[in-house]
Amino acid sequence: GEIENVLIKEAGFKDAVVVAKNFGKDDVRILAYLKSAGVSQRNFKTDKTTGLQIDVLQKVESDALRELCARLLPEYMIPALFVAINSMPLTPNAKTDRKLLSEIDASSLLDNVSKQQRQAGCMDTSFWNATELKIKPLWEAALGIKN
Repeated sequence: GEIENVLIKEAGFKDAVVVAKNFGKDDVRILAYLKSAGVSQRNFKTDKTTGLQIDVLQKVESDALRELCARLLPEYMIPALFVAINSMPLTPNAKTDRKLLSEIDASSLLDNVSKQQRQAGCMDTSFWNATELKIKPLWEAALGIKN
C-alpha cells in the first residue's frame, strides 16, 4: 500500500507491513512493522502471543518516521506506532502473514512505549487516542503541572 511504499522507498527499509490494530472499543490505530535493510542492532523481544521477535522504535526514530510520513501522506494514514521486526512472518504461500502480525500483544507494545518514555523523561502523545488527548489537559490542571 501507499504507507508501505513511503517507508520502503523514502525511509530505506527492506520491508514494511502496515496493519490496523484494535486497542479497545472504538480505538483502532495503524501500526507499521519494519524490517531493516541491513544488520540490525536492535533489542528484540519475543512477543508472548505470536513468538515473533519485535522491538518498538525509540521516540527519536519514531518522530523522524512520523515527520517523513507527514510530508508525504494524509494525517489519517500516519502510523501511530513503528515496530521493528526481526523477520516478517510468511504464510504457506510465501506471502506476508498479516493475520499473525495483527495478533501481536497490543498491551506489551504500549507498555514498551511507556517504559521508553519514562526512561527518557518525556511523554509522547502521538499514539494516544482521542479520549486520552481530551483528558490530558484536565489532569494537568487538576495536578497543577504542564507536560
